[in-house]
Amino acid sequence: MTGNSDNSSINIPESIPESQSITITSPLDIQETPSTLGSPNTEDKVKKEGEGLKPRISEILAFAGLDVASSSYITVIVTVVYSSVFVDQIASTSSAANTLWSVFRVLAMIISLIVMPVVGAITDLRPSRSKKPFLVLASLLMAVCTMLLFFVDIGDIVQAIILLTLAQVGFNLFESVASSFLMSVARIDKHTPFVSGLGFALGYIGALVVLVFYTLYVGDAEGLDLVEKVQYSVIGIGIWVIVFTLPGITSLKVREPPKPGSESMTRKAMMKEGFVRLATSWKTLKNLPVLRSFLVSFFFYYAGLDVVIGFTAIIAVDEELIGMTNSQLAVLFIVLQVSAFVGALLFGLMEGKYGSKNMIVYLCCQWVLGIFFVILIPTVADWTGISRVSLMVGVSIFIGTGIGSLQSASRAIVGLLSPVNARTELMSLYLCFSKAGALASLALGIIADVINMRVALLVPVLLFAIGGMLIARINLKDEFTRIKELNVRIENGYDIEEPVDLDPSVFGMVPKEISPTKVTGTQERRNSYTVQ
Repeated sequence: MTGNSDNSSINIPESIPESQSITITSPLDIQETPSTLGSPNTEDKVKKEGEGLKPRISEILAFAGLDVASSSYITVIVTVVYSSVFVDQIASTSSAANTLWSVFRVLAMIISLIVMPVVGAITDLRPSRSKKPFLVLASLLMAVCTMLLFFVDIGDIVQAIILLTLAQVGFNLFESVASSFLMSVARIDKHTPFVSGLGFALGYIGALVVLVFYTLYVGDAEGLDLVEKVQYSVIGIGIWVIVFTLPGITSLKVREPPKPGSESMTRKAMMKEGFVRLATSWKTLKNLPVLRSFLVSFFFYYAGLDVVIGFTAIIAVDEELIGMTNSQLAVLFIVLQVSAFVGALLFGLMEGKYGSKNMIVYLCCQWVLGIFFVILIPTVADWTGISRVSLMVGVSIFIGTGIGSLQSASRAIVGLLSPVNARTELMSLYLCFSKAGALASLALGIIADVINMRVALLVPVLLFAIGGMLIARINLKDEFTRIKELNVRIENGYDIEEPVDLDPSVFGMVPKEISPTKVTGTQERRNSYTVQ
């Protein structure tokens, strides 16, 4: 028995005799009985059960541990410690130190743009057998390459760039796989902003602890003494990453089902399929226009954030702008971590009331104002007599609240806009958009070397302004509802009687040659079904 179709709809039988069972070939390979298919109360029952699902504390903490691991790496290695040491010590013999610091970020971006979508596609094929192995691989790549920086000395620019590039690729891959666990941990949509925000908040607490230990250990060391102490510090960071990844490997549950036919695929076949889906990932995104528009806006404002994070220490120690010492720099980042923690928690709670989009628009405005003030710090210090260091610490409290909250809101939106059987793949694309912002870092580095840092800071100002204006025009609320309904259809085997705006063939729901504009009947459309 098969459903008949014309140019505009697929007609599926309204009922099946009670004595017969139905076997459905579907993305989830579900077998159901007629008593559940087409029942008028099925959707209400699913919603009612969903409302009772609560995230498990053990999984929330394990998920937060992954944020602790990644936040500590990005804060200490990329933002605080190694950025200033690289520019002032390791690459001190070069007149283009700022530009060289940007090079590894661009190289890591290029590699990640190829690797992450492939990994995302493979993990979507068979999540239970691939998510955690890739998480282990990414954490080891990030941790081991970080520890190998121990052997980098003054003048070893090439070695430093290679190790930093590999560690950053590991970090990017780690973020991609770790973020794909978000919806599984949250269980239902309404818990997503809280779980995402709590993860970032605890991540900043972890990074704060590391910064305190680093400050006590390094103090006001300079020159060769500073390089030596940083060499031992990177060993500690590598160990820290491994320790806080372990709970995620042991405690997180993979709840996404495998794609049909993937169970019998060999590793070689899965790898080949991953590269094939690298090309089709953009087709998936094409059929999600709201997510695509969001990612365009995200690219701009997150590029602004990425530039600021990657150059904060360099900006702070710049003699013409702020001129901080190492101990003052450590205090600055402790202040930033505390404000980022408060912001991630506060804005995570406010998202539920005001909406993720409104929070992001506000945060983009906050960042524009904050960076403009940093540019004017030398002038304000001359007018008021307040030291540049004090002004920098003050503005850091203001803009620091917009670090984790901006990241958290963005990750939550992508999770809510992603169909259930393409989440890892789409999360990988989301992170690709975030890493593409490394090109902005290169632009800032070149402008800083050629002109000065104050002029270079106009780059993130422009990026935040463009991103904020673009996202303000997107209607996310209706799309959240539509994707939620699509996920219900994929997971539970029934449909709603309304026009379908998404091309369902992308999600494995119908053959590619069938592209209905409307589906009738009470059963979910499938590639095929038989009555036994």
